[in-house]
Amino acid sequence: MPALFPLSFSHFHYQYTTIGRAIVILKPYQVLDSQQFFNVLITFPAGVYFALFSKKTTSWKVVFGVALGIGLMNESGQFLLDQIVGLGRSVAGDDLINNAFGCLIGFFISIKLPLSKFNL
Repeated sequence: MPALFPLSFSHFHYQYTTIGRAIVILKPYQVLDSQQFFNVLITFPAGVYFALFSKKTTSWKVVFGVALGIGLMNESGQFLLDQIVGLGRSVAGDDLINNAFGCLIGFFISIKLPLSKFNL
């Protein structure tokens, strides 16, 4: 198993490991910054769209699975692109959690809104 090294983004330090070319940050929430909020924000629309195109009786377990799948897809894509073309992105567990959280927030807010105003 590779050794853990400190990684610095501006003035923050992370413990990380490398797998191939990819920087993998396994320990979530080492530093809280605005990036956490933006990870939630970018996947919020995915939750809204899932609510618009799913049945009203969709269980929370299915919603959670889809949200986790979207976050996993984002981080897996970053990992694979790092391996193939050296994208230079980091793969982090807190990004996965925040992406899933954004989908869940988008879904549950949108099912509470009266969608009849939008003629859907």
